[in-house]
Amino acid sequence: MILYKGEIFEDHHQRKLIDKLREDCYETLANEDFLKVNEVVEACDKLAQRVKSGTYNDLILPLLEEFDIPYDYFLSHMPMFEKPSLLKKVETELGKNYDQEEILDEKNHKKRYPLGILFHIAAGNVDALPAYSVIEGLLAGNINILKLPSGDRGVSVKLLSELIKIEPKIKPYIYVFDVPSTETETLKIFADIADAIVVWGGDVAIKAARSMASVTTKIIEWGHKLSFAYASLNASD
Repeated sequence: MILYKGEIFEDHHQRKLIDKLREDCYETLANEDFLKVNEVVEACDKLAQRVKSGTYNDLILPLLEEFDIPYDYFLSHMPMFEKPSLLKKVETELGKNYDQEEILDEKNHKKRYPLGILFHIAAGNVDALPAYSVIEGLLAGNINILKLPSGDRGVSVKLLSELIKIEPKIKPYIYVFDVPSTETETLKIFADIADAIVVWGGDVAIKAARSMASVTTKIIEWGHKLSFAYASLNASD
């Protein structure tokens, strides 16, 4: 399943869409009408409230049952998409005056701009992570190309397409492809278009991303380098 400028396509359209992906991304960059943080935040908050109210339960509940994920546990992720959390995140990372030009002195001003085009390689072992990774890119005004992880089962495409319906300005900033990791030539096309590759995972995933990236492409790494766990004899599973 593919999400391209707000429309959902079957996978057999992949080649045709990829052939025009660079042109469409560059057209959005040339427009210079960047997304505003408040537009993204308001749309995400509305989406989160709809999820919490059960609007998408016909899609979500069967998936939760299949993967044995409690509904309450799923809902506990929703604050990540809500207005208070997103505004706190933006202010923490970009400062309170993130959307204003800062006058340093008579000759020097400082203003933040989007990096450009991000290629997200999200891990499939964290709930709602692929959609959240794209939202992080949107908050900074970037165009986002998402490679779906195996096992996503359409949740990310559904949530992101609904986000676009809430705020149509987001439409040219999201491109989602269901491309397996074995299709390395296709992934290299995405990497070549992107200004940065956002990788969620360990050393193996990061090494694979570096092998696809040119010397001018940034690698943005997310994920634990060291993990640990506690085991309890009273565990139910």
